[in-house]
Amino acid sequence: MEAYRASNHPGRTRAATWNELYSSRVEPAEITHAARYTFESELRIGTLGPIRVIRLICGHSSIDRTARHIDSRSARSFTVLLQARGTGLFAQYGHESPLRSGEFSLCDSAAPHSYRLDENSEVVMLRIPENILSEYLPSPENVCGRHLLAAQGLTPAVTALTLSLCDRLEGGLPAEFCARVARHLMELLATAYALEFDSKPAGPSVISGRHAQVKLYIEQHLRDPQLTPSMIASRHKLSTRYLRMVFAVGGGNDLRVHPAPPARGMRAPDFGSALARPFDQ
Repeated sequence: MEAYRASNHPGRTRAATWNELYSSRVEPAEITHAARYTFESELRIGTLGPIRVIRLICGHSSIDRTARHIDSRSARSFTVLLQARGTGLFAQYGHESPLRSGEFSLCDSAAPHSYRLDENSEVVMLRIPENILSEYLPSPENVCGRHLLAAQGLTPAVTALTLSLCDRLEGGLPAEFCARVARHLMELLATAYALEFDSKPAGPSVISGRHAQVKLYIEQHLRDPQLTPSMIASRHKLSTRYLRMVFAVGGGNDLRVHPAPPARGMRAPDFGSALARPFDQ
């Protein structure tokens, strides 16, 4: 595995150098440390079949990925976040997940998010291409920002397997076993999410997936004065009627969480409601 330590860099340039390193080796983001010149952080990176495994050890800090860090031309991926030690707060898609040791959340690389980490934190990130994860977890964006609790369902089994595989990777795991083990891990993870969330009320998976995609698009274009239901429908190759049906099923007031001023002078709660109204209104 690749290994990097912040302490290898002088204090006055440490924060900037670590930001550049994280952005180039993990994904573009802004990292802010409570102790800007004296912080300690460690990053280890390896691969497990199609999964990129990232192990981050750090102190009190935050990771923010905003719209300016996201390139629409880049391949979309999802990252499983395991809070292996310490506590954190992950936020995406309007959900906030307080994470304790042994708890998971899921992150969409194509959407803004934030991750606040407390002192003595360790996080394991499993970065999986969208086309591969979707084979195991249809519409993964539906669970982004939501968390699997440490003591529920299969979460303890997923945690134990993830940490064991990290240790094996650092010690040297034969390449011929990596793809097989990765499939087993993704199957177990998908089952854990299914046990936790599939029994809860939700729209059909196709509609739920459309809802998440449209919601993300609106979130990224709230300040565009041309943003209208017709424009959104055209951008996603949908009819306006179908778009409103998607929001009616997915929750017309689902956009209340967005902080930016929406289009046309509407409040965020009203925009989703407008989409959910009957076609002739």
